[in-house]
Amino acid sequence: MRGMETYVLQMTARAMGAIGVIRIWGEEAAKVVDSVMAKTGAGTMAVGKVRRVRVGKPTVIDDAVLIKLGEGEFELHTHGGIAVMAAVLAALKEAGAEIVETERAIALGMLGGVLEAEMLAMMARAVTETGLRLLANQPSALGAWVVGWEKFLGEAGNSQKLWQFQSAAQWVLERSAVLMRLFEPARIAIIGPPNVGKSTLANALLGRTLSITADLPGTTRDWVDARAVLTLGPLSIPVTLVDTAGIRPTPDAIEAEAIVRTHGQAEQADLLLILWDVSRPLSGEEKGLRARFAGRPTVLVAGKADLAAAWNLPEAVCISAKKLSGLKELMVRIFEVLELERVDTMEVVLFTRRQGELMRRAAEAATAEAARGHLAEIVQRDAAACEGAKDE
Repeated sequence: MRGMETYVLQMTARAMGAIGVIRIWGEEAAKVVDSVMAKTGAGTMAVGKVRRVRVGKPTVIDDAVLIKLGEGEFELHTHGGIAVMAAVLAALKEAGAEIVETERAIALGMLGGVLEAEMLAMMARAVTETGLRLLANQPSALGAWVVGWEKFLGEAGNSQKLWQFQSAAQWVLERSAVLMRLFEPARIAIIGPPNVGKSTLANALLGRTLSITADLPGTTRDWVDARAVLTLGPLSIPVTLVDTAGIRPTPDAIEAEAIVRTHGQAEQADLLLILWDVSRPLSGEEKGLRARFAGRPTVLVAGKADLAAAWNLPEAVCISAKKLSGLKELMVRIFEVLELERVDTMEVVLFTRRQGELMRRAAEAATAEAARGHLAEIVQRDAAACEGAKDE
């Protein structure tokens, strides 16, 4: 803490959400809170007390929840709209608080130990409850994993069992690469011939209109992308859906260029949804799409399943985007291909480059002592080590 300054940090992602979380701390924090929120009595609140407040004087900005975390430390839960969060931050700034970024909060030593600080820094990139819960558990889950293996490697005789640790560390590295899709949205490209319902499917998955849809081939002349959250039971994952131009031979130079770009989007995608029209026979060229993208993570989709079927492919998911049928089955397949169908929010994940690099060094260490040294660095309590968190 420096002098009488009050600091404010936006904890949640700067994107639309149900809840926005703001941390307020400093010797004058209670005074700043009282000046922005009517009848708060922040200074006399007991630690751990939760109070419903109205933010904004004299004009009310939002109804919110105020939590006193400690002396001179508060957490404010507002509605998560971008405009609401911006207005609340502006009011706090006008009241004399300094709005800080995560790296400055870390430097001020206000975010706890290394794992706690990295967790809070990463939370700004978590837009789903699954991701937030997974992150919130890491100070204990990852911390306990590291401490357990440190103890194992330090016990007499276990240095000869270094390979057991190396196997476990490699698994954590591989699983972490998958789980990072909870924070770095997978790109899902919807590809297929013209007029098979690609835009209708994109709109159905988004729950809003992303692309123009019409019963005319070539309606989508370029790729369009949008962020979405897909859910499967209690799990939710962020994705970027890419609606692409229909793939077909064409003399139209503009449409041909759009098809070239579609292939480019397909090459960059983490997952392809190859969509065909089940109500009409597949041409040789349409069948060739499967071979064209062989080896890529793919889900085959038989669209317009509300119409009479002209073909049957057992491995294809049958849907009617127009009537919103088959979408749950499609969701299951998407989660399976992305390897996110069984996310345990208590499992271990390495969620920063610093953690990943240290784990790789530990996994490649020639001795148990060296491996233990790298593990210790992962959970070290020197908050200055988190300065790189802003680059993660």
